[in-house]
Amino acid sequence: MFVRKKKVKKNEYAYLVESIYTRKGSRQKVKKYLGRIFYAENKLETFNNETFQGLLKELFNSLKLPKNVFINYTTKNIFFENKECTIQVGAGFIYSNLIKKLFNFKTNKEEIPGQELAELLSSTGMTFSEEFFVKLYQSLE
Repeated sequence: MFVRKKKVKKNEYAYLVESIYTRKGSRQKVKKYLGRIFYAENKLETFNNETFQGLLKELFNSLKLPKNVFINYTTKNIFFENKECTIQVGAGFIYSNLIKKLFNFKTNKEEIPGQELAELLSSTGMTFSEEFFVKLYQSLE
């Protein structure tokens, strides 16, 4: 699955889509509407927390969000004027389902330790140091 952007008038909207192969060729099926897209940048310079949840909050708090866009850490949703929305950072997207996956992440027996977490984090488009990732992954243990 991946995020597809669609421009309507002057705004862009995000959809979670899945590629489906039919006799007529590849088609995209919309799985979920993710809301209006807002652009942001992040710059995580220091991190002081020791817990997994705390480190994730520090990472998301490093975003320079547009006015009226905020992340509700209780519900794990992103809102703009009480409507769910999506944040684009570089080529990545941050949306409510992804935030929920990250905050509820549990390690399992992976062939490559940390690969699943790294894939989730890289899909956000956010930048962070290798040191941050190591500390985040170690805080799961």
